[in-house]
Amino acid sequence: MTENLDIDAAMNVFALAAADAVRWWLTVDGPLLSIIHGPGSTRPAKSPFSAEHVESVAKLYGFRRTMAGTPDDDLRVAKLINSHTRQGTSLGEQARQLQGLVRTLHEGQIPRSGKPRTGLMVSGTTKLAWFKDPTGWTPFDSIAATGLKIPRTTPLDRMLRFYQALDMIGFLQMAAIVDQHIERHDLGCRISAFNRVRGERVVDRFLMFKGMEASRQTAELAIARHFVFCTPPYLCHSLTSLMLALMGDMNLRSRIRPLC
Repeated sequence: MTENLDIDAAMNVFALAAADAVRWWLTVDGPLLSIIHGPGSTRPAKSPFSAEHVESVAKLYGFRRTMAGTPDDDLRVAKLINSHTRQGTSLGEQARQLQGLVRTLHEGQIPRSGKPRTGLMVSGTTKLAWFKDPTGWTPFDSIAATGLKIPRTTPLDRMLRFYQALDMIGFLQMAAIVDQHIERHDLGCRISAFNRVRGERVVDRFLMFKGMEASRQTAELAIARHFVFCTPPYLCHSLTSLMLALMGDMNLRSRIRPLC
């Protein structure tokens, strides 16, 4: 795992995180944001989620099992997410504010007949919040939390610790640096300023790689590496240039070194 590697190896993983963020945007995030907010959206829709949107995000992001999974409950979740606005100047503040929404989503579930009560939808709530408005936010994931060495406690407590740790490492500042490189290298992965490849997703993917078990990390890094070879020539050139620029950015290297 990356904490056992030197800074140059870690920067290589970071560069591959950029490739994987592009891959994920092209196949999942970009299309889903376009479906939810409308093609070419320049800002979040006022009430973007329908029950079908909630179901799609939950299935593609792997948290459907934490939901009741009925059409009526999907509609309830959509209405609650639509009515919620993230507030706070830091990720930690926004996460604390999301706690109430997590509890409300859980307490008001409309379960399938005979289906046992599901657990708190902690990660799923942060992911739906990202699809409502990805600006300055990143989903909580247990693997990324492991990458930050967040201890395994209750899901809500671990979520709060995760965002507090992101604030401590300057997550949004790192994402802004990556965004500058993305803009400079013109990947073409941009529908609008709202729906585009984002620096937050690159840093998030690095933390995911860092938190994976060694065998899974090896396999997923290989997918990211060979994805680059499969892209059209223009994108391959731009993506390769971006990856090299990220590896050589001394500001990023100084921020990533403590995470290795």
